[in-house]
Amino acid sequence: MINKQSTIILSGGLGSRLGYVEKGLLEIQGEQLIQRKINQLKPQFEQVILVTNKPDLYEHLADVLLVQDEKKHQGPLFGLYAGLKASPNTINFVSAVDMPYFIPQLVDYFAKFSKDYQTVVAKINNTIQPLFGFYAKSSLEKIAEMLEDSKGKKSVTAVSENTKAKVISETEVRKIDPDLKSFININTEEDLATFSCHPCESRDPGL
Repeated sequence: MINKQSTIILSGGLGSRLGYVEKGLLEIQGEQLIQRKINQLKPQFEQVILVTNKPDLYEHLADVLLVQDEKKHQGPLFGLYAGLKASPNTINFVSAVDMPYFIPQLVDYFAKFSKDYQTVVAKINNTIQPLFGFYAKSSLEKIAEMLEDSKGKKSVTAVSENTKAKVISETEVRKIDPDLKSFININTEEDLATFSCHPCESRDPGL
């Protein structure tokens, strides 16, 4: 376990390409996607926080703090802000509910930098991957400024541009996760079918 750290799961997406289904409640390989995420993350973190606009759908979950966006359907930056605000811990690992693959060793590698940086994320295909990374509670003030700026960029990707950030290269990520499975998410029926045929990784990928 990574002591004194929370994990924040963001579940605010509309799921438009899946017929507006609540992604966290999708049943895959006999298990709801949200329960799979919790089972993956709980051994690593002392607290699980779920940010959702539909908390009534998740009341069945045990030992999970349910948090709502202050403004619904405004994007993951609002969800990140709500999760960090609710977290009692300084360091928080953030991921999206629709990212089914999990390699603990990669999370551990990111965690090494989390004490010295406000944001720890990867850059894959020259693009920041903001929904798999560590965010410090101290970044709340800067995120609040971003949300309040009417002309500013309200993208969660921009958090790394406005905080003390460690950006991990694709080369470094591939040493642990060679197929970059940790950054795959379920957006379409095709994605769902593909994942159903390839169980979630939860072990050393063999490097």
